[in-house]
Amino acid sequence: MGSPRTLAVNSFRANSLTTKIDRGRTCSLYAKPGIGPGALVPILMKRNMRKRFDKLQQGFSLVEGLVAMSIIAVVIGMAILNFTNILPNAKANSAMAMVVSQLRSARERAISHRCEVQVQFVGNNQITITEIWVAGNPPPPVTYAWEGSARYSVFAGIPDTPMAFGNNAPIYFGGLTGGPPIMKFTTSGAFIDGNNNFVNGTVFLGIQGNPGTARAISVLGATGRVRQYHWDGARWLE
Repeated sequence: MGSPRTLAVNSFRANSLTTKIDRGRTCSLYAKPGIGPGALVPILMKRNMRKRFDKLQQGFSLVEGLVAMSIIAVVIGMAILNFTNILPNAKANSAMAMVVSQLRSARERAISHRCEVQVQFVGNNQITITEIWVAGNPPPPVTYAWEGSARYSVFAGIPDTPMAFGNNAPIYFGGLTGGPPIMKFTTSGAFIDGNNNFVNGTVFLGIQGNPGTARAISVLGATGRVRQYHWDGARWLE
């Protein structure tokens, strides 16, 4: 048993707990008889959770909402502007990739099949590949066309490619518009005309009215090497 003064102090501590809440305001919380100070912890936690929940429920002010909507509108506008440039370039790249793929495939077929493979540029967006066999029945010619608005075309004001084979026409080989009547890959991979002369040339394409979509594919006659270029607004880049 303790002294009367000690018992009084312990009783006061067990039945009263003072804590600072709500921005410095002091509140005294009294426990029920027979319950220690630890019983007040759930009460304080509950109050804190209620305060946080009420703060979350307040939402945004009108000014905050307007600022957020303005930012979203700017982002959407930038995305639309970029999309208008991305889509035409994607179409031009697709057309260039198709021409490059068919030219390289024709060269590989000439080497692997040990036969000459003729190439013809047809219409505005087609290329025809024909295997030339010395004996037997060759496969029929195959014409490939790309989708989209890209066409064989030359843009005024855009110079020739670094290969400098000429750009007087969209199809320009051997110094001739449209190229020689016969152009083909040999079994060695070279690109020649009907007289077995090496033929250098370039195919130009893009979407009319949009110089930013200008593309070029050059062929080096001696080796048949195919190179591709795109116009960045100032120069040709490979």
